[in-house]
Amino acid sequence: PVPDFIDNKITSLFSFQDRLGCVTPNNVSFSGTGDYFNFFRTTVRDIDASDPFTAAPNLTKGDSLRKAIPFERELVLLANESQYTVKATEGLSPSTVAIVQSSNVSAGIHPSVAVVGSDMFISNTEAESSGVTALRKSRQASDRFDVFDTSMDTPGFLPRAPIQMTGSSKHKMLFYLDNGISTGARTELYVYSWLDTKDGRSQSAWSKWTFGADYNIHDI
Repeated sequence: PVPDFIDNKITSLFSFQDRLGCVTPNNVSFSGTGDYFNFFRTTVRDIDASDPFTAAPNLTKGDSLRKAIPFERELVLLANESQYTVKATEGLSPSTVAIVQSSNVSAGIHPSVAVVGSDMFISNTEAESSGVTALRKSRQASDRFDVFDTSMDTPGFLPRAPIQMTGSSKHKMLFYLDNGISTGARTELYVYSWLDTKDGRSQSAWSKWTFGADYNIHDI
């Protein structure tokens, strides 16, 4: 069969378990194992574990895939309103792959994503501001995420449309860079910091670092 991205827009590219992947609004296509530019099976009579293949989550009406992010030794597919985990306990292959819904977080059309330690942070843009949600693998169900809204206590604090998010697991910090439209230049960096204990997240807070007018932050 012809790979789905031949006739559909590619929304994201990724590498996972020695395969190149292409995300389209409804499907995700995997190359052959170690054969990154081959998306066609070697034979139609048999299915080899290293063959390319296409898989699709059970999307809700109107939802579409945006990104694919390796996370906690698995692959997470981000859609507008939901997140899905690609499961392959015995290695990723056409016969072992399964996709399960893991959470329902509204991420919008162009989410920024950052993996920091055991957390995945996803931005979601609203009418006048943005928010950031943290996902962490649930202790109760291996195929589910625990969801935590980091910005629930600071509504309107984060400007719309971040262009980049990254973080430091050592310092337990997430850095959020917006597009600078509100200030005319990228002179501000928003920082989320937290403290985890054996009982969970005990403290967390958003702050803003403001640099001088001579600065214009291009990358973090």
